[in-house]
Amino acid sequence: MRDCETSLRLTPSGRLRINAPVTFGVRKLSPRLLEYMVRYPQVSVDLMLSNELVDIVDDGYDVVFRIGELVSSGLKAVPLEPYQMVLCAAPSYLARRPPIINPWDLQQQECLGFTYSDGRSHWSFDSPEGRIDVPITSKLTINQGDPLLAAAVAGLGVVLQPIELVSDALRDGTLVRLLPQYPVPNTAMHILYAPDQRMTPKLRSFLEFAREAFGQRGPL
Repeated sequence: MRDCETSLRLTPSGRLRINAPVTFGVRKLSPRLLEYMVRYPQVSVDLMLSNELVDIVDDGYDVVFRIGELVSSGLKAVPLEPYQMVLCAAPSYLARRPPIINPWDLQQQECLGFTYSDGRSHWSFDSPEGRIDVPITSKLTINQGDPLLAAAVAGLGVVLQPIELVSDALRDGTLVRLLPQYPVPNTAMHILYAPDQRMTPKLRSFLEFAREAFGQRGPL
């Protein structure tokens, strides 16, 4: 009987509250989350997708996925595989605009901005001479990736978005990758949890699953 009670205490169970950015949540997290729930059927999940920063403690989340460099917050941070961004545009847009030979040519282009990042004001690239930061102007700025994708496919401008969002459009030719010789620096990604949060089987199981699914290296 005691062994059974111990086993129950060590079995992940209860409600897990997760917050993640929209594009990552839709394109990568949600499909893999189904695997987690099959593996741990006694855990129920509340997943909230939002590109706005949330307060993990005040808003009652167990874990938060965050893209970008971290500011000092006192939260525990588990590094995940960096986020890969891709520069692209529709053939219809490129046909009527000056050619894009190097990153500085983007200053003469219509660039589609993303609200919740430095990408609304400048885009960065790696070159043989080092990092290049190009100021951009945007007639259209949107706070979600999918409307930006639709605008780019419609020929409204150049877009810089995650590979998960634009990969289908690149495969079918509705978007064309630009400046591959000037790669966009990868963006750091972490999963965060409160430092005083008890490491329950539920929390530990999800942190280990996130490491497995999204490429964290090294021990927790």
